[in-house]
Amino acid sequence: AVAKMIRELSVKTFNASLATLAQSNPSADVRTVMLQVLNDLDYENMAILTEAGLKDQSAKVRTTAIGMLSNLSLDKEKLKLIVKPILSKGTLQEQQQLIRVLGKMNPAQSDVVLSGIIDRVKNRKMSAGVLLELSEAIDSTHSEALQAKLNQFKANDDGTLIGGNAEAGAGSFYWDAKLQCVRCHAIGTDGGKVGPSLTEIGDVLTREQIREALINPSARIAPGYGIITLKLTDGSEVSGTLLAESAEAITLKTENAEPLEIEISRIRERTNAPSGMPAMGLVMSKQELRNLVEFLSTRKKGAKAQ
Repeated sequence: AVAKMIRELSVKTFNASLATLAQSNPSADVRTVMLQVLNDLDYENMAILTEAGLKDQSAKVRTTAIGMLSNLSLDKEKLKLIVKPILSKGTLQEQQQLIRVLGKMNPAQSDVVLSGIIDRVKNRKMSAGVLLELSEAIDSTHSEALQAKLNQFKANDDGTLIGGNAEAGAGSFYWDAKLQCVRCHAIGTDGGKVGPSLTEIGDVLTREQIREALINPSARIAPGYGIITLKLTDGSEVSGTLLAESAEAITLKTENAEPLEIEISRIRERTNAPSGMPAMGLVMSKQELRNLVEFLSTRKKGAKAQ
């Protein structure tokens, strides 16, 4: 509280004492606040404190230090050295934040580090969970060389598959008014029954399939929840609600009393009726989509409720 008061009064007399607390106080909360206060007071040795903060044992302190990098006047080689601990040992969340900060910096500072991160992801020395942040950071630099280097291995992966925040994804599922997922789908006892239950969807679908179901809802029909039309090799056509599907046959509920089972070999063309679910890629950001994929992929048997 005293440190924050000093900041409000713009008093720089105590900077050296605050710097000592930032480096040696046993409380991570105190070290964090000292970094923030000294940064706001334009402490002359802020680069040294930031570098020490990036090596701190507390993720909270490291995260705070990462956010301060864009305020420092560092040449590219110094920046490369100062962020090395985060690139090599930081958590995924810290690495993602670092890349976001790099995207806001002058490309003359950040291009070498961003190029190195591309190499790390390509060589699997960093998680592909940073790919979305990396793509967005490189877009902001307008560097054709970096973009070309990233495209060499990124292929069609837009970065929405892994690296999301499951807690944020739960928030989207339960409370985002533009999505209204919970109106139609249930997890456990919470939610509607218009669509299939997603309680254990992570055991049923892969991450790729979950993402596809979100961005192209009509591509996959859950048994009991969609109508399909089949054109058969004999020229006939049949429509009904999908009850079951395997590599050998499709079972439909039609107007007849008994379910109709049709061998795959007899099917010439299949059409899924449009889903009533909106294509989430049109109403969500990539960050939001990634978070929702992360949340749904963790919905497995025995998983704790969010």
